[in-house]
Amino acid sequence: MRPPHDVLTHRRIQPGVVRFLYDRYVGKNPGRIEANDREVLNAAIARQIFDLRSESGLSQRELAERVGTSASAVCRLEDVEIRFVSPSADRTESRPDARRKKKKA
Repeated sequence: MRPPHDVLTHRRIQPGVVRFLYDRYVGKNPGRIEANDREVLNAAIARQIFDLRSESGLSQRELAERVGTSASAVCRLEDVEIRFVSPSADRTESRPDARRKKKKA
């Protein structure tokens, strides 16, 4: 896996910073560990899709046509975010997916 980079400056993020953030926002909480692992896997898959598509010289639209989906779906797959949840935002109501479900109900 590639080393983490600061998206805005393309500088390598120091491992101590990553460890600090992990300890602070994930810690030993089993639910957060599972969520973090899931997001790391999502990010790795997104990176693989992007790398393979780029190496093949395909645009998002071309890849979408080949696999039978939309270009926006490919864009969403490649544009994964890793979400960090602060300890104060640990309630279900504060999660974005919970807010969407409330609005639909």
